[in-house]
Amino acid sequence: MVLTGHDRGELHRHHARWSERRSALHRIDERRARREHVGGDPDAQGSKQGKPPTYSALRLPGALYVEYARPDQPAEYYDLAADPDARRNVFASLPSSRQAQLADRLARLRACSGAASCQSADQG
Repeated sequence: MVLTGHDRGELHRHHARWSERRSALHRIDERRARREHVGGDPDAQGSKQGKPPTYSALRLPGALYVEYARPDQPAEYYDLAADPDARRNVFASLPSSRQAQLADRLARLRACSGAASCQSADQG
């Protein structure tokens, strides 16, 4: 595969964004480790470590929809065409009919089993 100048530029931008995120996460982990080490066992996990939130998601062409299992966590919707880094949750600005459509589709997909059932659930 031969990369054009445009493809290389996109690859470099993607790599730079990934490196920035990785560095930021590393700094957060270091601060957390320092705080916990001061208080005792450096290997002890806090109450939230290792327990990511339970969620279900739909990857759509140009969008991402996320629902969390906890009712106090609001749903998320990212327009990946306008926001490729998924930083702006625009779920609240969607029409209520679109919000209901997304929730219904995800519920049907969670409940399906088998190829035919899931293909049918995914239509819509």
